[in-house]
Amino acid sequence: MKLRWILPPLAALTLAGLVWVVTHGDKLTPEDWLAAARAALETKPPGTAEAQHALDQGLKLVPAGSNVPARGELLLARAELYADQKLPELALGDCRARLAEFGPEAETLALACDLSLLQNESGLALEFAEQLAPLDPARGKSRIGSCRIALADSPLASVDRLARTALPLSVATTARALAQ
Repeated sequence: MKLRWILPPLAALTLAGLVWVVTHGDKLTPEDWLAAARAALETKPPGTAEAQHALDQGLKLVPAGSNVPARGELLLARAELYADQKLPELALGDCRARLAEFGPEAETLALACDLSLLQNESGLALEFAEQLAPLDPARGKSRIGSCRIALADSPLASVDRLARTALPLSVATTARALAQ
């Protein structure tokens, strides 16, 4: 049984869908784009490209500094998506934009702290954790502790990195043991 008969109706449906998107696409609100992004992320497997597109389109509709709550939600969702895609620099940029426009918020500060720790910026992570502590004391205190540990370990990590790259193996193990 040949299925060639299905191609013309599928082509017509695709063309109709494209025309509808082009003519009605401008009428979507930022909330609609946010809902579309969340729906794309809930599919199995998650549609990260579709979600990224929806979040970008939603942010295009709401200019920076407009104080529209949907912009804050879009920025947080895009930051979480960037973090899932292992793009901490972009995620941290969206977190900073949300904090600058809407002020301190627990979810954004927690994400920014975690991203800063991922980037080995322990001092910046500590600043975010200290801002988080009054808003969510339990999470703030645990992140402050993590940041202090990371700050204490940073000299040891740099000695370890230097020992692995610049010193011979026999001297490197001794240097690491002395540093600890």
